[in-house]
Amino acid sequence: MRVLHRLRSWNRVRVAIKRVMSEDAPTAAEKLLRRFPAECEGISERALTLSARGRPWYGLLLAVSLARCGAPQALDLLRHLVSLEFLGWHHLGEEALRSLQAYLLERGEASLFHAVRQRLDGHQLGWVLPDVDADGFVAAIARGCRQRLPAGVVWYIAQFVEEVGLGRRPPGQGLDNAAAAAEILWQRGQEEESVLLLALLALTQPVLFEEPKRLRPVADALPGWIPSSRSLRIEGLPDGVALDSLSLPIAPVPPRVVRAADLLAEFPRFDWIESLRSAWLAVEDLVRRDAREEEAEHDPQRLMAAQSIAAALGACAALDREMRVLVRDENKNKRRHEDLRREVDQRNKVVVDYQKLVAEFHAGKEIQASIRKLREQIGTSDAEIARKREDLRRDLTPAALLLHAVSDEQAYPLEVRQGAAWGLYRILEGGALEGAARDRVHQTLRSVLHGEEFDESAVRDRIAAALPPNDERIRELLIAAERYGDDRDAEALAAAIAQVAPGLPALAEAVREVVDATRRPRERDEFGERIVRLLPGARLLELVGSLRRGLRWMVELIEGRAGGDPSLEGNLRWIVALTGKELAGVTEFIKQHPLRLMTLNRHRRILGQYCCEKVHLSFWTRYTPPRWFRGADPAQLGEVHRRYLQLEDRSTPNSMGVYYRLFEHPLLVLPVLYHEFLHYGGPRGEPDQGIENETEVLLRETLFGRYLVAKLSPTRDEELPAYEAALAATIDRADLVGFIQRLFFDFEDDVCLSAINEEIIRSYGEVLSPDAAKAEVARQTQHWNRTVELENLVDEAKLSWCPDREWPLLGTEQTRALTDRFQAVVSRLLVQDHRLDPEQRDHVLTDPVCRHHRDCWAAYTARPGAAVLLAKRSAQDRAAVSSLRAILHRYNLEPRPAEILRLFGSLLSRTTESAGELDPRSLSGPSS
Repeated sequence: MRVLHRLRSWNRVRVAIKRVMSEDAPTAAEKLLRRFPAECEGISERALTLSARGRPWYGLLLAVSLARCGAPQALDLLRHLVSLEFLGWHHLGEEALRSLQAYLLERGEASLFHAVRQRLDGHQLGWVLPDVDADGFVAAIARGCRQRLPAGVVWYIAQFVEEVGLGRRPPGQGLDNAAAAAEILWQRGQEEESVLLLALLALTQPVLFEEPKRLRPVADALPGWIPSSRSLRIEGLPDGVALDSLSLPIAPVPPRVVRAADLLAEFPRFDWIESLRSAWLAVEDLVRRDAREEEAEHDPQRLMAAQSIAAALGACAALDREMRVLVRDENKNKRRHEDLRREVDQRNKVVVDYQKLVAEFHAGKEIQASIRKLREQIGTSDAEIARKREDLRRDLTPAALLLHAVSDEQAYPLEVRQGAAWGLYRILEGGALEGAARDRVHQTLRSVLHGEEFDESAVRDRIAAALPPNDERIRELLIAAERYGDDRDAEALAAAIAQVAPGLPALAEAVREVVDATRRPRERDEFGERIVRLLPGARLLELVGSLRRGLRWMVELIEGRAGGDPSLEGNLRWIVALTGKELAGVTEFIKQHPLRLMTLNRHRRILGQYCCEKVHLSFWTRYTPPRWFRGADPAQLGEVHRRYLQLEDRSTPNSMGVYYRLFEHPLLVLPVLYHEFLHYGGPRGEPDQGIENETEVLLRETLFGRYLVAKLSPTRDEELPAYEAALAATIDRADLVGFIQRLFFDFEDDVCLSAINEEIIRSYGEVLSPDAAKAEVARQTQHWNRTVELENLVDEAKLSWCPDREWPLLGTEQTRALTDRFQAVVSRLLVQDHRLDPEQRDHVLTDPVCRHHRDCWAAYTARPGAAVLLAKRSAQDRAAVSSLRAILHRYNLEPRPAEILRLFGSLLSRTTESAGELDPRSLSGPSS
């Protein structure tokens, strides 16, 4: 029997090792050892034999199988293998290496694991980063990667830092090693990867950046990373032909520009100011537009770069205690202004002469040489004007540069102006601006953030009263007044009036009084919407930084709560970590469809405007100031260069926006993100499987919300009442009316499903057949064309201000691309059926993802005391909603549900409390 037992043992070991060698994997030996632990000795002996016969790779695979099973024989085998020189070490995969790492460190064999690390290349070292001492890590990286660090190494290091930053693993030695890796990458010219690691480290362990030396090279290099928009000359082209005349595209802004600027903003220093100033002047050339351009710059990375650099410039300039004014040398600045004005006036006179010669040429005169000479003169003058403008900007402090960007809504896209506004806010809060300069910054921020304008008619009347009738100087003075209305620069206003009307020194004070006294809010509040973007290839941890910046903007600038709101940032890492776990591929989703943080008022207004018809056309005008106002003399206004239409498309995921205070708790914001994610790519995040049906999305979102309630609940049953009370209070603060009621919808009830279908159809409309949809698209196109025609016929500004320039109709050559987009969106929405029949509902409920969510909720409600308080709140809310709707209907009141529901909840609490504890199942059904 003993011989037979040995024979069977030998055969088992032989077969397992044969499979290990054929499969090139340790799996077969591992399965054998887990079933027959006594075979460890035999496996170890055969591994040593294979190593002695020149086949150490298979010995290493067997060592992995022994380690995975916790066999002590693996220690001696590994000691033998690390003494051998063979390439097999570099073939070890991540899973095998981590098995060896865990096995050795659990047994206190750090020195042996260090010997194993000596056999690894730089790529493999990234897998075991946390447990490598800094010197050993640097040496191994240098040894394994003689020139460039492989992308895989950087990926694993970044992955480790992200996991630490999101609280998924302890840091160990790894963060210091990641910082060392960033330095190695920088030294080897891999700046993009280096800055990525620095950005992740800054979010994970900010203390690493207390010393400025880590970011000084980044600050110095930043201006040079921004592609130039300047005209370039290349060999072989005729003199005077510039590269930009060939319509060659400008190189894209690399992601490291955005990350570097965000780093410098997060860790500001006086030392960075000049680099950021140069970077701002460079990126400004890429995003600034003139009055003739139709639309804003649509390159997201340019917008992100300009926004981040502007914010960083303001953060660092706030540390400059010498920056007390907006212009360093006022006298020099005035001289340069006058010099520039003379050059522009001279250039315009030449243009007038040029136009006369062109007219004479068309009349038949042969004067080509004279025309060519004047054209060259205009070109020379344009170059000189550009140079003088550059000289003028050099005298401006960072505060003045940012102030200029904030004030000019025609020249700078909204996102760029928001970055400049944040930079100005930092200067205003922590800088040393004094007197008129500080007042001007404060007034300008107030004006743009709260959408203020002034009464142009009253200003014109005041100017006209001081001048002879139809005086040509009125136009120039209106331009100066409009500029003062934007940037509140009293000195510039006085200088402009002194230049145009030197005999009227008191007029400046009079214009200021009228502008300041007639300020009033505008209807637009676009500054209350903040886009949160992610760079291509961004890590999930970077979403924490982007959200943090967006939330601080909303709280401090829009709400005016200096110092921020810690309750909005306290759960941010937790929320992002959960989002990454529950929404597969969320970073790609947000890159394609950026989040839009909004105030609650703006969010409700957009929902009301775009809920059913998710596209809208708006009318835009590009002009040279001053703009039209009622009572204006057309001869005193600037020129209209273009009137055009712009498509406001809110049909894409995330475009409706999210109320920013939902980021206080994951239960508030994750269902909202999940809703949009389902539209984007279904529950698995696959873009070709996005769900358009709103009823199905509501069903899935509600099941997901229930799942979150269960997932986030405490493990101890006695803590559930306090948990649900805290959830209810959080939901109340966010004004999420109806959220708790939806937790108790009975989706398996056909009556409930029918009621939900009807509510959805009331909001989104019935599905149309393809032919009916085609006819409706044509009808809507015609409707908008009639609207455009009506605006061209009755708009007061258009009729009195360059009336020959009209808004174009849909379907014309000028609007072909816009018309195609408009009709495609409308058509897609019209043919979408938002109803869900019982069979479709059953299919959704049995989907594996939904089934998992339902099972979690069922397990939660089965716990003692679970869902009792939430069910009680659902009953209160439903009764309150019914009563509220009746009262609103009876008295024609304007509904404000969240505030009034709280009142009704308190009035009805006695009734619901007297009924005792409620069974959640008795509350199933849709909201009334």
